[in-house]
Amino acid sequence: MMNLSIYTWGTGCAFGRELGLPPNRTRRHHVSSSIIGFENGEMRLHLLVDAGAPCVETMIDSGITRVPDVLFITHPHADHVSDFDKLAISRMRGLKFSGQVFAPLAVVASAECIANPTSGLRTRFGYLDFLLKWLPIPDYDVWYSLSAADGELLPTDSVSAQDKQFPVSFKALPVYHIQAPGACLFIFRFDEPRRKIVFSGDFDSIEESVIENHDLRDPDAMVLETNTLKAVRTNHSNWEVNKELIARWVTGKTKSLILLNHLSGSEDYEQGYYDHIPTDSDWAEEIGRFTPPANTDVVIAEDGKWYPIG
Repeated sequence: MMNLSIYTWGTGCAFGRELGLPPNRTRRHHVSSSIIGFENGEMRLHLLVDAGAPCVETMIDSGITRVPDVLFITHPHADHVSDFDKLAISRMRGLKFSGQVFAPLAVVASAECIANPTSGLRTRFGYLDFLLKWLPIPDYDVWYSLSAADGELLPTDSVSAQDKQFPVSFKALPVYHIQAPGACLFIFRFDEPRRKIVFSGDFDSIEESVIENHDLRDPDAMVLETNTLKAVRTNHSNWEVNKELIARWVTGKTKSLILLNHLSGSEDYEQGYYDHIPTDSDWAEEIGRFTPPANTDVVIAEDGKWYPIG
């Protein structure tokens, strides 16, 4: 049975590595996370969600020895794809130098995220086509799996367990994030052990029909964008909104881990909620006032940390 952990390579805001930031800012990396599965102490699966810099260097420094099997992109903003080309190239070289058979990196995103003529992934990174296998998701709210035969996307209902390349299904649900064509959240459903993990990506709003989607209920883990504590109109979510979402999505029937990422807080200062940009202790104090549902832990995710699931 596979043991799963989430690794958070970056938890900062869009300018997490901005020039001139003070050294006491702890969240300095752009957004990127992995789900890594272990069997008998060996890495057997590596799913990377977004590729913000410096995720490649952070993975290397953390001793990650398995290159990503699949890259999922929630939307094409720079802080989520700033290590895209470095990842593709270093992955290719790593496989060749270690004597493994090279296969292109599977990139899964919404069809619009990949193909948008202005800011889509293929528009910007088409020069890497020889290193990548583009896998646009045809439809929202449909479970897909990768075929073991050819690595293509197939509806999970049409694939037997032995015909899956990996023991996981996934679906995308649309969210709204300004100037981010095809922005979505991802839900991952693992076969053995039975686990459900959600990555919200960045969002300003989510339609009620999506919020009510039953597959968002009671995740074993969720990585939830929380750009500010109280500031509004930032094109991102804040802690006040996310408290309501947690209360709606988590019933307490199963154990849930909520990891808050994309933390900034600069707009909290600009809009007058604080007389300074919120510090780590300010974030911890605000979150500590929240009483989560039973069996639920709410944690501020940290750069380069790992969190076992279940």
